Amino acid sequence: MAGIVLCSSGLVILLILLLVTGRYKIKYRKRLKNKLDKDEHPLLKLYGLCFGINDKFVVKKCKNLYKKSDSKLKKLYVREDIDEYRYLYMSKKIANSIAVLVIVLIVGLGIGVNEYGETKNKLSEIQRNNPGEGEKEYSLIAKGKDNSEEITVNAAEKSLTIDECYEQLDKKKPEILKKVLGENKNVNNISKKLNLITTDDDKEIDIRWEIDKKDVIDSSGKIIKEINDKGDDVKLTGYLSLEDVTIIYEIPLHITGNDEIDSVQDKVQEIADENLYEKTIKLPRKINGKSIEFYSDVDTVADKFIIIGLIFAIAIFFFEDKNLDKNLKKRESQMVRDYPEIISKLLLYNGAGMSIRNGLERIVAEYKRNLNLGYRYAYEELDYTLNAMNSGINEQQAISEYGKRSGIHCYIKLANILQQNIKRGTREMAVALQEEMDNALIERKNKALKEGEEVGTKLLGPMIIMLIVAMGIVVAPALMSIKI
Repeated sequence: MAGIVLCSSGLVILLILLLVTGRYKIKYRKRLKNKLDKDEHPLLKLYGLCFGINDKFVVKKCKNLYKKSDSKLKKLYVREDIDEYRYLYMSKKIANSIAVLVIVLIVGLGIGVNEYGETKNKLSEIQRNNPGEGEKEYSLIAKGKDNSEEITVNAAEKSLTIDECYEQLDKKKPEILKKVLGENKNVNNISKKLNLITTDDDKEIDIRWEIDKKDVIDSSGKIIKEINDKGDDVKLTGYLSLEDVTIIYEIPLHITGNDEIDSVQDKVQEIADENLYEKTIKLPRKINGKSIEFYSDVDTVADKFIIIGLIFAIAIFFFEDKNLDKNLKKRESQMVRDYPEIISKLLLYNGAGMSIRNGLERIVAEYKRNLNLGYRYAYEELDYTLNAMNSGINEQQAISEYGKRSGIHCYIKLANILQQNIKRGTREMAVALQEEMDNALIERKNKALKEGEEVGTKLLGPMIIMLIVAMGIVVAPALMSIKI
């Protein structure tokens, strides 16, 4: 029931939040509608709520979450101001967590409703196990008019005629007496419930008890009468049976008080311990003069599922950073592939007598004309460098920053070559660029061979599975045709 309430409340709260934060969604539609790719942002419908959470909590109170991803985002989005990209990235992480949370709440609600349907079935009886199957434990919910109580009832297995091996019954008396006394110290000071066991620890001896004063102690061993200062004497008689041998064991008790409180558990257990030869145990309709009903207490999983789901929703928020690292690896791989082409174009324009800046402008202009072919990080970095030069930053400093932003060895080396050209002139630049291009081509060839080997390794697993399946198809008919 708690799982149903929790899931329903969670879904209602999320729905209210979606409605309340609608103004953020309107704001985002006006500002970003044409900028967002649905493939990259598949949960656009949740972005209104995500923007609200982002503005109210993350931006104001959790700025450290932004700082952790800044350096990586600056490499992926080649811009001086990445506030918008950072904001969208954090909103995407929040949207993923909310989507997981919604799925968990919906599934948890379904599980809870199903389990509630199982626990709602009213019981009028419970079943014993067949002989040899052992004791059966029932978890029940006892519901009265005023309250409900979870109880555990142990239903002993259905017994047959006694056929256990004969033991010396007299040797078992001290052990049985100790068990019967329970929490009481001795037979002369009985104030707590007696443990009227029906068998010994080895389950070899069957025991039946008789009480001469049933108004003082009931059949379950519970003191049901108020005891005065003088106390009361009760004789407890036990019939210890083993096979066809039965002995009488009389235990004189002196009752000094009543420390026990009536409980539904004891009453129902008392009924379960009676009539062991009956498979069906009739549950009482009244206990202590009050009507009561019993329901099956099913071991629910809805609450556990919700807790695990909440943990998963939180984990997926931080797991999104793994995708950021994955995109950085793709960026690095793409820039390494584009490096020989950039070197080749610089060498061509240098041979035509162009300055470094003019050569870079030509390269970037050509890239922008073919922008429909895809986003290339290396050319975006060059464009960013040219914009820095046009804004008044020294060429040598802008090129140095280009190498640092790239963070890749070959581009850092290219930045050093271009800086030396600015200092010393163009006389040795052609040779340096030609040498660098030769090295880049060799490096790209080696990288392609390495990637090919990795693909082959990845295909090894599916090939082994196919081999096993093929061998099974061939061998199985042969094994089935063998007559043993």
